[in-house]
Amino acid sequence: MDQKELQKQIALFYSRLPPNAQALFSSMEWLETLKKISQKYKLTDEQIETLGTETTLALLGIIHLVEYEEALTNELRLPRNLMDKMMLEIEETIIKTIRPQLVEAFEANKNSETGESPDIESKLDERFERLPKETQNIVLESKYRTILYNIARSYNLNVEQTGILESAATSLVTGAIRPEEFENSLNKNLRLPSETIKKIVSEISEKIFKKIREELVKNTGKKPPSLDYPAEDIVPVAPPTTSTASEKATKEDSSILTSAGIEIVPEKLELEPAEKPLEKREEMLQKIEKPEPPLPPLAKMPTIEHTENAPTTPVIHPILAQKLSGPLKIPMTKTEHSLDNITKTNTPPPQDTAKKIDPYREIPE
Repeated sequence: MDQKELQKQIALFYSRLPPNAQALFSSMEWLETLKKISQKYKLTDEQIETLGTETTLALLGIIHLVEYEEALTNELRLPRNLMDKMMLEIEETIIKTIRPQLVEAFEANKNSETGESPDIESKLDERFERLPKETQNIVLESKYRTILYNIARSYNLNVEQTGILESAATSLVTGAIRPEEFENSLNKNLRLPSETIKKIVSEISEKIFKKIREELVKNTGKKPPSLDYPAEDIVPVAPPTTSTASEKATKEDSSILTSAGIEIVPEKLELEPAEKPLEKREEMLQKIEKPEPPLPPLAKMPTIEHTENAPTTPVIHPILAQKLSGPLKIPMTKTEHSLDNITKTNTPPPQDTAKKIDPYREIPE
């Protein structure tokens, strides 16, 4: 930008400056400071003109401070150590006290321009306009862009890298990208070491996003959307069921009983009438007395055809039937031991009951 164009723009951009920046610019003390710096670093006339022009653009908010530093580095072509010392001196003596105001002025001038902003900026502005009014005010009052540019300067980001950082941060503020996508976007586009990216993300989160979250919670009483978890997304997981030893034993017993032809109904655990189990036992006795070839489990018993002479029901020993049907009771016979009750029987006396005579004993005459 030449001097004529600069003069045309000074009045317009000066009117947009914050009061502190206007006071510094109108005092013209910064021109005296630049003159001393030019003499100290032995700048040529061309270099002095470049320094004055670029500094004027920066103090009016026409160019960003990062772009200002980059322009001086490329156009003055001083050794790196001298350039760093000179920029540090300009920062301390001129820019330091009004740096945030200059960043705000640059943003205001940038937003006022029509047809020069990239498409992505207009899309981000549209997303920002769709945010709730209260959220917009919190974001604007946080001055996140000013803080963002200070962070970019502290990491020596150039104009392109600063634009990438601003675009990603604005996308995150407006909800265009997720928090985990923010760092991935910076890793992909900034072309910086991953450790540096992590430090930048950590500093932005601490200085910008943390404050925005705190203000949202304080003013609305609600957590930011990134911290809310809808109830419908949480599906209760039933604890896994484990079979106990008793359940396993019951299953094994049931399988054994089922293979023997006995079925247990879980809904109604009642004892069957006595006749039905007795019939089962009779069938078992019949198998014992008249064994049949082994049959597969759960197969129906074959019907047995009886002849006319054969009894319709098998003859079961009463003692065996009594053992299977219930506890065995031995019939008791009551006997009275008395002389009158002794009757003669035809049973011969046992031979071993005969009297034994001692052969050595003499019988008296």
